[in-house]
Amino acid sequence: MSRYRRLILLIACLAVEVFPQQRDDAVRFQLAQGYERSGNWERAVELYENLYGKDSSNVVYFEGLRRGYVQLKRYDDAVRIIEGQLRRRPNDVGLFAQLGIVYARSGDERMALSTWDRVLNFDRHNLNAYYVVANASIESRMLDKAIGFYVRGRNELGDPMMFTGEIANLYSVMMNYGEATREYLKLILQNQSQLPFVQSRMAGFTYRPDARREAAALVQETQQAYPENIALKRLYAWLLMEGKEFEKAFAVYTDIDERTHAGGREVYDFAERALRERAYAVASKAFETVANRFPRFDRMPAVKLGYARSLEESLAGNDSTVRDPLLSAEGTATLTPEIQSGYNKAIEAYESVVRDYRASEFGAEALYSIGRVKFGRFSDVDGALAIWQQVSSEYARFPRYRALASLSIGEAQLTKGNLTEAEKQYSFAARNNAGDPGIKDRAGYRIAEVEYFTGQLDTAKKTLQNLTQNPNADIANDALSLLIFIQENSGKPGLSDFVKAQLYVRQRKLPEAVTILQELTKANPSSPLTDEVLMLLGDAFVGMQRYEEAVGSYRTLIDTVPESIFLDQAQMKIATVYRARLKNTSKALEAYQIILEKYPNSVYVNEARKRIRELRGESL
Repeated sequence: MSRYRRLILLIACLAVEVFPQQRDDAVRFQLAQGYERSGNWERAVELYENLYGKDSSNVVYFEGLRRGYVQLKRYDDAVRIIEGQLRRRPNDVGLFAQLGIVYARSGDERMALSTWDRVLNFDRHNLNAYYVVANASIESRMLDKAIGFYVRGRNELGDPMMFTGEIANLYSVMMNYGEATREYLKLILQNQSQLPFVQSRMAGFTYRPDARREAAALVQETQQAYPENIALKRLYAWLLMEGKEFEKAFAVYTDIDERTHAGGREVYDFAERALRERAYAVASKAFETVANRFPRFDRMPAVKLGYARSLEESLAGNDSTVRDPLLSAEGTATLTPEIQSGYNKAIEAYESVVRDYRASEFGAEALYSIGRVKFGRFSDVDGALAIWQQVSSEYARFPRYRALASLSIGEAQLTKGNLTEAEKQYSFAARNNAGDPGIKDRAGYRIAEVEYFTGQLDTAKKTLQNLTQNPNADIANDALSLLIFIQENSGKPGLSDFVKAQLYVRQRKLPEAVTILQELTKANPSSPLTDEVLMLLGDAFVGMQRYEEAVGSYRTLIDTVPESIFLDQAQMKIATVYRARLKNTSKALEAYQIILEKYPNSVYVNEARKRIRELRGESL
């Protein structure tokens, strides 16, 4: 046999012994992984020990065995194998980090810290070592120690800005918002372009009032020390806006605008956000500031329209910054002479937009809004109708406003008792909605209402069923509520009279509605419609400023129909009437407290808590 052939035979013999062994180890490893995934750590460790005993240089076997020992709390064994690996790799930072974690898990914090110190002592200028050790501390839930390691790295590496984001995040997790803010301020002082990053991180705790106030105080103090740092001013203004302190924010943005020579852009952007946040009073001041100081501002139509809208909304009692607006149970403002004068001013502002930008979409929106004020605030149905008809004819080239005008014309015609004409207008809006599904759905719902008011209940049900096909549509809940009401009450005594009363309320014929509703309560006090009747009767009394009778109606509902789904809503209306109309703080507090006690799962609970704090004079 030649030498070459003997060599081939020797290799073949070895393969017979080695390859089966390798296959067996591969099978054991797969089996160990399977046991690990299923949580059977005892069996997994047995297999990992066998594999590691054969090949302690295999990192995969070592990691599996280490995980198993830690899971089974066999910390001494975990320490033993990690130290064995360290004898092979004495400079492996990751192994030292794992060793410290095992000591920490075993409850020996002193040895954990000592182990991590060893790493940093022999490699003081290794940036990665500080990251690894700090992360090991975090994994061991020793957050304060992690901060300490980052600070140590900052000092050793001679860079006071290093690890700033990491340290700030840890302080946030530890709810030390003051120190977190100080770290974030270092980033901005170093580089103003870091502002968006800082805001995104601080947003993780600024929703907490105490944290936001502490952060705002520190930012204000720092920006006063660095008055030329615009990013600090922006951060302070942002914190004020987050805390709904819009007046203070307005002053800061005005200063930013002047310092950056923005020509009104900063104030305008603030006004737009304030408008979105429903801070209407300060939004109107900001829009007015831009209009007066920067007459050549490139978005002047939007400025003037925003000013008019802000004036209107601030008078409607919708301002989120007003603590106790004159609200009715339905949420509209009491039309005092002062408020009426304010609405006239809003109309003048809208008229200015129409006059200056008549041929534009801004003019269309402004004219449409004048009709809205006349109809909704002054009850000038004919005046509003004339305005909306003008929008429909003069702004036909803007299909959306033509569709909105048709919807509103329909409402005006319904109010005047012209239900056939109202339905025509609603149908036009449904067909010509400028691709706006919201307008189409609203028009469809109004058509269903006309069908309902005219006794076409089966037709109304079909119309409503179509509207409920898309549960995400804004109108879906209203459509479903009316559909269920019709299905549950069709053919029941008193329904036609109740529907007539509803129509009278929509047509603002409140005395006629009250007469019908009172007759219904007398004729059949145990009717399934009783709670609906009493709720509508209370609302009608509010509209007639007969507030004590309104409270009485809501209270009767609560006392006589204990199974009604309107109990919490009726109680909320009682509280609102006492607070906003009768100005009886003690009774309002008592009524709100009942909501918390008797209806803890009500959607009105948060609002009731807020109102209680307001009435007690507590800060929100």
